[in-house]
Amino acid sequence: MQSIAEELEKLSRLRREGLLSEQEYSEAKRALFTQEKESKAQFAHLIEPVKADASTWGMFIHLSLLCGYVIPIAGWVVPIVLWQWKRHLAPEVEAHGYVVLNWILSTLIYGVAFSMLTFVLIGWPLLGLLAVVSFVYPLMGASKASKGKVWGYPGSIQLIQPASEKHV
Repeated sequence: MQSIAEELEKLSRLRREGLLSEQEYSEAKRALFTQEKESKAQFAHLIEPVKADASTWGMFIHLSLLCGYVIPIAGWVVPIVLWQWKRHLAPEVEAHGYVVLNWILSTLIYGVAFSMLTFVLIGWPLLGLLAVVSFVYPLMGASKASKGKVWGYPGSIQLIQPASEKHV
């Protein structure tokens, strides 16, 4: 099956070569777009539940960061497990997983650095700030995920990226 762009290129070439009149070209183009809309409408009922499911799992991945407040280390393990389990569902779930993984790694780096700075006293307020944003950011990320948006946490170090974005 060819893409709509390829089909339009064929129609344009046929018109340039004089094999299609302007009216035939317009009718064929209109039919092509009508067919595209009908095929999308035909499968819309299958796509919508997947989008809703992807938003829900994205939300769970963000909220699972808060498990660490109940069971230490769970806030690192549970989001990664959920992400790996559901990453095939939709590209959005994959993106949420990368956001959360980068935040986990960033908080580890920031936590170590701020802990070292406690000897000069500036580390204590920084650790407090890190604790606050580590609670607020997952809530904000989950809120955005429930609306179908991927939100990168401010201050997160982009250490891990999807393979398709590494060499762009």
